[in-house]
Amino acid sequence: MFKWLREKLLGRKVLTRPEELPPYIIKYFEEATEEQIAAAEAEVSRAYPRNPEVALMYALRVSKMVPKIKTFKTLVSRWNVASKGPSGVVGLCAGRSSKNYDRTYQFLSDLYVKRFLELARETADKAEITAAKRKSLSAKQKAYHEAARKIVEAAGEMSLPWNREASQWAEYLRQRARSITDD
Repeated sequence: MFKWLREKLLGRKVLTRPEELPPYIIKYFEEATEEQIAAAEAEVSRAYPRNPEVALMYALRVSKMVPKIKTFKTLVSRWNVASKGPSGVVGLCAGRSSKNYDRTYQFLSDLYVKRFLELARETADKAEITAAKRKSLSAKQKAYHEAARKIVEAAGEMSLPWNREASQWAEYLRQRARSITDD
């Protein structure tokens, strides 16, 4: 069982129980592919129908793309898929009865928060560039206000612990808008 783990993830340990999988996937998350996680998910699902570990593996699998996400909209959408899955059958919410739930939730929330903050920085950088290209005072200010709005809206659509960071980025952008003068 779990042949893909033995062959593809360093062959360090033979896993025989479903509850061993989420911690192992978390440990080797960067090395595992989405396909490998899907294969383990399918294997456990066949052998142990309705096992909460399948729900957690689903959340891990659909989160493999997070580092490559380019927009807040996609990040929010992916978080909703990882959290609730289709029809609430899989995803973090469906895996709450697993002893691995807290660890998996913490790992994934850290992953999403990290990408959120990277996108916030990218949004602020783009606002700086856009504002520099604008001629009028109001157009420069608008570039900063639009960036702040994007960050705040994205943070509001998700239930992760990044509201403080989102507020800090939004406030930074608002201060930049206020600092613009006719000089």
